[in-house]
Amino acid sequence: MHFFNLRNKILSFGLIILILVTSFNLYYTYNVFEEDKESYIFENVLRSTELIDRELGKLISQPDKVKLQLKTQAFNEIKSLMESDKIFSYVIKHKDKIIFGEDNLFNKTEITSSSHQAMVKEISFNEAKYLAGIVTNKTNGITTIAYINKSKAFASLDYLIKKNIYFAIILFGIVLILTIFFARSITTPILQIIQRTVDISNGDYDNKVVVKTNDELRILGDSVNTMSHEIKTLLDQKQEMIVKLEEANKQLDIYSKDLEKLVDERTKDLKDANSYITAMLNSLSQGLFVIRPDGTCSDLYTNSCLSIFGNSPENKRFAEYIKSDNESATQKWLELTFAQKMPFESCAPLGPDNFQQGSLGDENFKYINFDYYPLMLDETLSGIVVLATDFTEKLVLEENIKRKEAYINNVTEYVLNEEIIKNLVSEANSLLDEIIDSPASDSFCDRALMVFHTLNGGFGTYSFSDIQQYAIECEEFIQSNESNPQVVNDIKIRAASAKDLINESINELDEKFSNHNIISFEKDDIDYLSRSLSSLGSEGKEVLENFLHKKSISSIFNPYPKLVEKISQSLGKPMKDLIIPQSDFRIAPEKVQEFSNSLVHVFKNSMDHGIEPSDRRSELGKEEKGEIKIDIQTNNDQIKILISDDGAGLNTEAIKEKLLQKYESDEIEKLSEQDLMAKIFDPNFSTRDSVSEFSGRGIGMSAVKEAIEKLNGSIYVDSKKGHGTRFEFNLKV
Repeated sequence: MHFFNLRNKILSFGLIILILVTSFNLYYTYNVFEEDKESYIFENVLRSTELIDRELGKLISQPDKVKLQLKTQAFNEIKSLMESDKIFSYVIKHKDKIIFGEDNLFNKTEITSSSHQAMVKEISFNEAKYLAGIVTNKTNGITTIAYINKSKAFASLDYLIKKNIYFAIILFGIVLILTIFFARSITTPILQIIQRTVDISNGDYDNKVVVKTNDELRILGDSVNTMSHEIKTLLDQKQEMIVKLEEANKQLDIYSKDLEKLVDERTKDLKDANSYITAMLNSLSQGLFVIRPDGTCSDLYTNSCLSIFGNSPENKRFAEYIKSDNESATQKWLELTFAQKMPFESCAPLGPDNFQQGSLGDENFKYINFDYYPLMLDETLSGIVVLATDFTEKLVLEENIKRKEAYINNVTEYVLNEEIIKNLVSEANSLLDEIIDSPASDSFCDRALMVFHTLNGGFGTYSFSDIQQYAIECEEFIQSNESNPQVVNDIKIRAASAKDLINESINELDEKFSNHNIISFEKDDIDYLSRSLSSLGSEGKEVLENFLHKKSISSIFNPYPKLVEKISQSLGKPMKDLIIPQSDFRIAPEKVQEFSNSLVHVFKNSMDHGIEPSDRRSELGKEEKGEIKIDIQTNNDQIKILISDDGAGLNTEAIKEKLLQKYESDEIEKLSEQDLMAKIFDPNFSTRDSVSEFSGRGIGMSAVKEAIEKLNGSIYVDSKKGHGTRFEFNLKV
């Protein structure tokens, strides 16, 4: 075993520490004792010398008359005192003559002092060292010296040092034994653990390390034993797995014999299936292609893409391939979708939903609809499958059907209301001629706007959608170009175009379906004629004149029950049937034709503004279906027509708020409730912020007012919030 193993290192370290501590202790102890001993000896030598010097001084200072015998006795006492001192030896010199003690030690020592001097010093003589105290009395010339051999003085110190050395040797032995024991208690388990690891590396997993200490080494030994057990367990499991793998390998050998044949069969099946799927996809009229995460299209697509888009999508950017109107928005949609920060079902509707080329009716019109499906790979969106469906033929067919339906509706309306429609056309031509012939003025645009709005309502009532749509486009054009200096000429051109459209549409119907040789009469007219002729006798001619050239005032409302039903369906507001009261009062239709046509705006506003939705009516305790009533009162040549609804009524606060946005507040604040309600007949006034199909332009009610004023009539409106609105029209004919 190498010398510098753990045990020897522990022993060496302990011994070095012990030697250093013991050496330092001895060195320090010796120096302290030596200094202390010298101080002690010097102090005693000096004290003894001074004592002898005082006694000798007393003796010498006695007067000569003292007897010699007494002096000799006193000196003998001093001498006896010095000889009896077991520690110090003494020398007394009188000037240069030694009168007591050995004369060979200090005969060469010179003591110099100016008067009386006491001192201590170390003296070397014949290779020996002495510690001496010297007192010189200059008065009588006597020098007293007390001294001691240094080796004798330090005999006890040497003894003490020897004892310390012996003690250090004993302590060294004890520490050595303890260190050996301690080192052995550490190294033995470590050596056992090392040997166990060697055994484990050699494949011996059965033996165990036994550590008797109750410390970290025991924990380490237990860990090694646990590791050995787990390694053995893993190896056993590995061996079992090897056995199973060998058995499985035998089975694989059995299966591999027929594998190549099986693979060939499956490959053929897959090729057949792939060919079938490809043929089936290519037979579809829908285009199918895949968008990659980088925004380009892959090489996987169906042949229909070539006919739908005119070229292949392969490696083309998706936004470019579908000719997107906003390529940057389409690219951002792809980035968001492939980032998968939102579910695919939420992202898909945000993508381009169609591609449209041209307008419906154009020869090159094309409409392609897009649907999107995710292509997932390990929960990652690897592609987007685009299903492109060509809806062009479908939309064209639907448009043709709509046109045919509209044409059928036009025919039906014309056959049933030929006279009314012809009167409407006559009035429309008159209004449009007025626009065409009128010079430019401040009110030109307002008047033109009112005319087109009247055409919108009038022809819309009888399902002439082409004329109605053109009138709406003209309204929008006027409102957006009022400030343009060229707008007057443009309006006149549009008025002429509207006139041509109306006449062409009606003339076609008139040629095909008008009964020029037949005069139609309503049942009410026949009943009226029968009653009148039977009662009047000679006045029959006048009655017949009224019958042939005039109609019941009730007839002006004939188009409106159907209009109310149509608006009810469009707005989703259930309505009761509009009941037209019968009246025998007859009037020439052409006189009230403009007024009759303008009433369409009253019914539209009542339905759109007044009648509440059915759920709101239920909350208010009203019947679910709304109701509009007509009442006709006549007195000689006076006609009063009442049109009322059971809706929400006029909101005068909303009317005031709109007026405050246009006029000075002081003027508006002075208006009464009745004055505020009358403001709905002002041109370009509406409480709506947006335009709908039925109201919001602020034109219709002003057209009603203009029509009634042409008849020298008047309008009165009454409304109660939450209970409805009533319009009263007074005519004199």
